[in-house]
Amino acid sequence: MGQLELRLGQGEAAKQRFERVLSIKRKHGHAQGEVSAQVALSTVALTAGDTPGALSYVEAALSVPDTAHLLLPRAPAVTQHGRVLAAAGKVAAAETAFAEALAMRRQMTQPHHVAAVRAWQARLFLESDRLDEARRAAEDVLARAWSASRRLDGVDDPVGVCAAVSEVIDALSLPGAEDVRAVARRHLSTAEIHHGEHKGTQRAEEGEKAGKS
Repeated sequence: MGQLELRLGQGEAAKQRFERVLSIKRKHGHAQGEVSAQVALSTVALTAGDTPGALSYVEAALSVPDTAHLLLPRAPAVTQHGRVLAAAGKVAAAETAFAEALAMRRQMTQPHHVAAVRAWQARLFLESDRLDEARRAAEDVLARAWSASRRLDGVDDPVGVCAAVSEVIDALSLPGAEDVRAVARRHLSTAEIHHGEHKGTQRAEEGEKAGKS
């Protein structure tokens, strides 16, 4: 639900939900869940323009001991670290983080997630006036993510990924902008439907409880 709320612009509700998740995961010693919650809170902060807060959360995520050596929770944390560093204007550090995240995602053979990292790289290259690299990264995103049903299912912040690659496509006059925007619209529409269904179920459960009391 937190991701849906964030996608719908309900940042404060998402923050409260992720804070509750973080508390539960810490209580039960669930390192993977703790990392995921910290990354989510970093995304909320970054979306709100709170770069220092976003950095604090993602650094906390990266400091969680990875005793099981799991790439699954660490790869999103490293990707998020790159996003936050880029927002802070630390280009070289962001580039290093994205390169590390990209290597992880390639090792995990997840083309949609590779595409997401490449989208953030593309924006970073564009902002650094490295236009050839930005073009190659954007074309890589389109080849990887849009060749398979044009979805980004399971990717963290798919709407943000679409926005990043759209920015590069528009700036460099590349084809594919409308396809990317269509994917973003579908993800927003799906979020609205799921959020509405959850609220409806929640109201029904509350009504049932009230009837029994």
